Amino acid sequence: MRLFWEIALRSFRKHLTYRAATIAGLLTNFFFGWLKVSVLLALYNGRSVVEGISQNDLYAFVALTQA
Repeated sequence: MRLFWEIALRSFRKHLTYRAATIAGLLTNFFFGWLKVSVLLALYNGRSVVEGISQNDLYAFVALTQA
């Protein structure tokens, strides 16, 4: 796991050269992640589990598939 964070940190530093583009990309990913979560949560309609998938599983799915 340490290797992953080291690679992520180096990649982030590399891309900080283009700060505005990096920040815009991060904000765009957060926005569309939020949008995807909102749409999928609307399908739950107050229930905690739908077809065996909990809301926590939904958050994990969106986090892993976003970007």
